[in-house]
Amino acid sequence: LLLPRGRPQPAATYPWAVVSAGPENADAIQDAADILAVTACAEAAGLGDRSVLSGFSAGAIAASYIAELRPWTAVVLWSGGQRPEDRPAALAGIPAVLAIHGGASDFSDYFAEAEAEWTADAAAAGAFALLCDHSLLGGGGHATALATEAAAFVAASSASGPHPYSSGWSGWTLEHACTEVP
Repeated sequence: LLLPRGRPQPAATYPWAVVSAGPENADAIQDAADILAVTACAEAAGLGDRSVLSGFSAGAIAASYIAELRPWTAVVLWSGGQRPEDRPAALAGIPAVLAIHGGASDFSDYFAEAEAEWTADAAAAGAFALLCDHSLLGGGGHATALATEAAAFVAASSASGPHPYSSGWSGWTLEHACTEVP
């Protein structure tokens, strides 16, 4: 499980470009290259059949960028994601995606919109995609909610077949806060 982080910055002046790779941001491109190098080492050691990428906030922005650079077993995004105009390429065969956001109280819907676009593209590329809004459970905001559900999603992910949730998922929280993206 790889968990990219954003670089520490004061909240009031956070430079979002730090986690958005592009020609103007050599640091983010190097961060992505470093994570891909670690992944290649794990795969060479025979550990690559369950490669999961995840992140929260700036880490989720970085994860959504890196997720498009190679295949992963699953991707879990919490309150973060790249908008289409900032993304590097088409998805590279991700079988399962779970994106969790806090509704309108999560940075004025920016992350909800980015995650909706990202999961729609993942689904269009053949991935099983769930989009969750934890504000429907009485929470909301910029938080790592639904952690138990995300851990179960990650634990069930495997490169050896479709995600088990794709043949039917249940549970009170999932039924009330998540929707499968067609």
